[in-house]
Amino acid sequence: KEFFNYVLLGEGTAESTAETTGISIDIINSVRADFLYWYPVDLRSSGKDLIPNHLLFFLFHHTAIFPEQHLPKCIAINGFVSLEGEKMSKSKGPILTMKSAVNKYGADIPRLYILSTSEHVQDADWRNADVESTRKQFERFYKTAYDIIASGDPNAGDLKLIDRWMLSKLQYRIKETTDALDKMQTRLSVQNAFYLLMNDMKWYERRGGSAVKKQVLDTWIRLMAPFTPHLCEEIGAELGVDYISLSGFPVADDSLIDRGAELAEEITGNTLLDIEEIIRLIKIEPKKVVLYTAASWKQAVLKKAIAMKKDGGLEMSSLMKPLMADPDLRKHAKDIPKFAQKVITDIQGMDAGLMDSLLEVEFDEVSVLNEAKDFLRREVNCDIEIYSADAAEYDPGKKSGMAVPMRPAIYIE
Repeated sequence: KEFFNYVLLGEGTAESTAETTGISIDIINSVRADFLYWYPVDLRSSGKDLIPNHLLFFLFHHTAIFPEQHLPKCIAINGFVSLEGEKMSKSKGPILTMKSAVNKYGADIPRLYILSTSEHVQDADWRNADVESTRKQFERFYKTAYDIIASGDPNAGDLKLIDRWMLSKLQYRIKETTDALDKMQTRLSVQNAFYLLMNDMKWYERRGGSAVKKQVLDTWIRLMAPFTPHLCEEIGAELGVDYISLSGFPVADDSLIDRGAELAEEITGNTLLDIEEIIRLIKIEPKKVVLYTAASWKQAVLKKAIAMKKDGGLEMSSLMKPLMADPDLRKHAKDIPKFAQKVITDIQGMDAGLMDSLLEVEFDEVSVLNEAKDFLRREVNCDIEIYSADAAEYDPGKKSGMAVPMRPAIYIE
């Protein structure tokens, strides 16, 4: 009794406990140190079937025995794992052992698959076809990592828009992964740390980005280490990192968030999709694509509408009054009402972050598209010309007037 009262409750001293029990004082101090190291319990993770028995008495016992500072901080409940939609049974089958899964796929792929398919009390369903899909995705991650390592150090120089976009997206992935992990949302955390970041990297490579690949990879493996620790350690060793598991988890750097670069890639990606869709519909091989960015008065109308929306008072009548009071905008009085009505409709479903960026970031669509011109030319395999609707020197199809902010008008020859 004296031994447990001291090591668990801190009653008495190590010396008096050793004298009373005859137990070595070194053993007593060691056990007491172990208890203080592990208590209070940060997190206990158990199956949902244990809620009415084990976990209930876990709480009862701790409340009855320990002071408040040693009570458990958190209990996490997980669901079951079924096999191809059927509940597993050790006696009746079907059954999939962890050992057999690891023997076939290694440890990381089963971890990644289960963590990405369910969270909290949701049941995970092991489906072989989906596991194979996860394996292929994971192998793509492996290949991407080793291609980056083999490419050597990138050339030093100023970062392009696409490089700044990649670093900016990375900060969001770090934030979203961290937030999800803090809430024990494993599926959402894997979605951000692996799948969405993989899509970001694919777009970055497609756009010809290379300058920040190694920097992204170094962060990526730290972000993925809680889910796939073994491969991340291997890649880390190739990068010269002693132990990823002993490295700090990534922390987002707000100074690398670049809303201008994000807007640039949004307009580039959307413009490419629009061009490809038009080509698919008209079924001709284009010789030239001409892009027209929106006239400056349309940009002004959009910004005014967003500002009023954020203030909570966006209506057609309240919007038209300040627009018509502006001498520069009054020149377009004939066209503004129709465009303003469209803007009001579009803004209703607009993402709040996009509204902030459009309102606060100085953004030249012509410059952005000119920087992406070589990429667009490669993708559609023809010449690209870019004009502002304010100075459309070439407009045989009278398309420039159809351009709206973030959505260039397109003419194909």
